[in-house]
Amino acid sequence: MARGKHRQAKHNRDMREAQDKLATVRAELAEEERLHEAAFKARAEADELKRELDAACVDRDRACQAEVDRLGNEIAALGLWVKSHRALHQRVHDRWGRMLDPITDALGGGKTESLEAFMAVIGAEDSVTLQLDVADRRQISQEAATAIQRARGGRRSAQPKKHYTEAQKQMRKELLVSRLPADDHRADADVDDDTRQRALGTLFDRTPAAVSAWHPASWIAEPSPESAGSAQALGLVLGEEHTDFPEGPSIPTQAHATLSAATRNALSGLPPRQIFTTWQRAYGAGTEQALDSRIRLPIAAMPRHPIPADAASLQHWYTAAAWGSALRYAGGAGSCAPSRIAVATQAAVPFWLPPGHTLNYADSEPLSADDRADIRLPYAQVFLAFADPLRLDAAAPSTPEVDESWEWMTRVVTDILGRGQTRSLGSMLLAGTRGFTADRVDLCDMIEQRGARIEGLVLLADAVGRLDDEFAWCVTIPAKSSGVLGRWTLPASLDSTAFRDQVINLAAVAAWGDWHSAAEETDGHVTVRESADGESAERKDGAVRVLNVKATGRAESGAAQGTGAQVAPHIRRGHWRRQRYGPKRSLERRVRIAPVLVNAARGDIGPRVYRLPSLPREGAAVTRQR
Repeated sequence: MARGKHRQAKHNRDMREAQDKLATVRAELAEEERLHEAAFKARAEADELKRELDAACVDRDRACQAEVDRLGNEIAALGLWVKSHRALHQRVHDRWGRMLDPITDALGGGKTESLEAFMAVIGAEDSVTLQLDVADRRQISQEAATAIQRARGGRRSAQPKKHYTEAQKQMRKELLVSRLPADDHRADADVDDDTRQRALGTLFDRTPAAVSAWHPASWIAEPSPESAGSAQALGLVLGEEHTDFPEGPSIPTQAHATLSAATRNALSGLPPRQIFTTWQRAYGAGTEQALDSRIRLPIAAMPRHPIPADAASLQHWYTAAAWGSALRYAGGAGSCAPSRIAVATQAAVPFWLPPGHTLNYADSEPLSADDRADIRLPYAQVFLAFADPLRLDAAAPSTPEVDESWEWMTRVVTDILGRGQTRSLGSMLLAGTRGFTADRVDLCDMIEQRGARIEGLVLLADAVGRLDDEFAWCVTIPAKSSGVLGRWTLPASLDSTAFRDQVINLAAVAAWGDWHSAAEETDGHVTVRESADGESAERKDGAVRVLNVKATGRAESGAAQGTGAQVAPHIRRGHWRRQRYGPKRSLERRVRIAPVLVNAARGDIGPRVYRLPSLPREGAAVTRQR
């Protein structure tokens, strides 16, 4: 027991501890009181908000009551229609089942296999594989889905039933092999057709194999030396003609607009795969731009209201067609027309003829020999796109084979464009061969019997800009509704075509026309687009040159004197006129004299669509224009 000063010290310590505990308890009590008061206030605020919410709900119900009543009346009115629709759907389903059951029973196999066989017969396919009653079909392979179906009793065999004959299988294999690049050694290997088809990729792949397989449209055979008379009229270069140019050029990293004629010709002597692989990144950028444009597919038609940006999309799809032909060309070493046109089309600068001007320039007075010699293209290669395509009408009656093939292909185009369906390369070849039962229709036969549209020209120039004899037609064939059967870039010779004057007239536009960038107005001011975040957005048509359309002044006709004869309203053809200017009028330039409507007050001449001169009948001589 502590005594004296020790007792007093212990007492003091106990008092301090008691005071500390008392202070702690008081602080805890104050905190509890504060929290209780805050909870009480929060509860009061919550009660107030609940009362406001209840009042708002009452106001909402009162305001929406009329709409609720209206919707209730509509539901009641539609109830009878829904009931009748369900009954009709059930009747159709029952009759479909009664019709389908005997067919699937005759085809044999389990539930899934019989349905696959029926779909294969309808679609003229060799086989169809369905992943029915399998969840997460995108997460598992076809083999795993087949195993699940077999375990559940819906499938009896691991492989779908085959329907093709040996002749059909052989034709399918040969066509798939023919779409491979000429230097692809897989064509000689014993590869399964399905494996080869998957290796060829899709329409939007950038590999040489995919471009060769998909471009141009695989369901129509490309022109050959045995093609119809339209090949002769168009002046197509179909033989294995080679030209020797300097070898060993260095390939630029991309196809730029300043690519010279000598470099273009020298590059075309290299293997096409080597050039395409070097320019593959630029080609891929063009694909991305085309997918974001109004012409997203090579079977998409020109929009009803074309704009300059469409020229860039057209140039890409015609570039793809040119590279596909060049990669498959097996003519041997040396510079050939398909390679030169492919290099030129990708490196070309796009020019755009606005609506209403293609006709005026193509139908101009033919140029004289002196004028033709003065043509100088602004670039070594020019892609001239038409807002109004030139029409090439059919020249021969249609045959049943062409009609049937056209119907097959048109249905596929409708499914892709109208229903958003996708198609494999095999299904495209299937449509072109009518179920692998006939040869594909030759492109020239299709042009003769169905006509075509010329959407542009690829013009080539020599080192000083003079028009080269070699050029390319950019051809498309219309489908039955809202689409085309494909796009083809066809090398041709200016001296061989029957439409020489028209091509030269259009080349003169690129040489002498007044052009401006699509990003500039005709007064020279630059138009800048703003993106959503306020930053300047790059125009997709920035590289496109657009014809500067100017107003044409009307000249006074002078005194009203004449013979008194009344002239029917007609168009006086446009032409190019030499005009002197400068110091002492020592310089000379070409001035465009636009077409003039003569005697317009007497009546309307109606809309005009320019048609190229009719194709010659098969066996008839082709008259060259000079």
